Amino acid sequence: MSGHLLQLDGLRKTFGRTVAVDHLDMMIEAGEFVTFLGPSGCGKTTTLRMLGGFETPDEGRILLNGEDVTHLPPERRNVNMVFQDYALFPHLTVRRNIAFGLELRRMAAGDIDARVRELAEFLELGSLLERFPDQLSGGQRQRVALARALAPDPALLLLDEPLAALDAKLRGQVQQELKSIQRRTGKTFFFVTHDQDEAMTMSDRIVVMNAGRVEQDGTPEELYDRPASRFVAGFIGETNLIEGRLKSVEGDRAVFDWDGLTLVARPGHKLHTPGEMVSASLRPEHVEIRTTDTDTDGSPDENRFEGRLVDPVFKGSRTVARVELAPDRQLLVHIDRRSILPVDGTPVRVTFSSRHLSLI
Repeated sequence: MSGHLLQLDGLRKTFGRTVAVDHLDMMIEAGEFVTFLGPSGCGKTTTLRMLGGFETPDEGRILLNGEDVTHLPPERRNVNMVFQDYALFPHLTVRRNIAFGLELRRMAAGDIDARVRELAEFLELGSLLERFPDQLSGGQRQRVALARALAPDPALLLLDEPLAALDAKLRGQVQQELKSIQRRTGKTFFFVTHDQDEAMTMSDRIVVMNAGRVEQDGTPEELYDRPASRFVAGFIGETNLIEGRLKSVEGDRAVFDWDGLTLVARPGHKLHTPGEMVSASLRPEHVEIRTTDTDTDGSPDENRFEGRLVDPVFKGSRTVARVELAPDRQLLVHIDRRSILPVDGTPVRVTFSSRHLSLI
């Protein structure tokens, strides 16, 4: 257990007949920014509440720095939380909000003042210390809530969708600020969200939850480029899910039949055997589009087909369209504005490498 800040050992939590978290095992290192991502009801918030001491697991243990804190109340854990609505005290100034947890711990007034000033300078709140929460913008309230949570110097900071109330433009700005704060403090952040873009932007590591279980645990790049399941592939960004029958697997090369079209893919996380039905994920930006009069030299591991462009939709920096390869066989594609002129019905050639087509 040495070296791990947090260990979750077989956590299980039910509410009546509903299994919210189903035997969750996990290690989290000090200084990681870990995001639990998933749809409503997947178990991510229940996990966070068990870590904070607001729910008690039916089974399993929570170890923090090697200490079993499973049954300890929130105030006896070296953990703090930033809530979705920030939960700032409206009748207290920013200064008093930040100092609140330190006053509960009966710290000396001079030490409290020094800590508040330190955090106010760090989070650029110095000019706001005498204001009340209703005099602050959404981003400012978020920073005050973060300062209050950081004030007691917790080992682990829990963040329950703290950006959900912000508008899209401000949310993007605060995402960058929050990640910068995490890096500068070196604190371990346990972040919960249903927003995939938010998770991809901020996290060192993403845990995708579904129906109380972990679907995949990895870096943003791993989840996007090599999804372990149909659920992850569909939940993280846009993708083409292609089903067919496996012909052969040799090393890092898998060949399968897609209703008469032969595709070369990269083997996935599980062991597949020839003859079985398989699914593969192909991100639309990995499909290269050319006009059919363009000559290209393909490699053995390239997939090359001809079709026609249908339903192009202009999206600013790109056009989203589909390429019809045959009846009932279409690929979603993203077309760069600098490539071809996307006109409905245009004959095109599509090319994509086997390394971008992953069995799942």
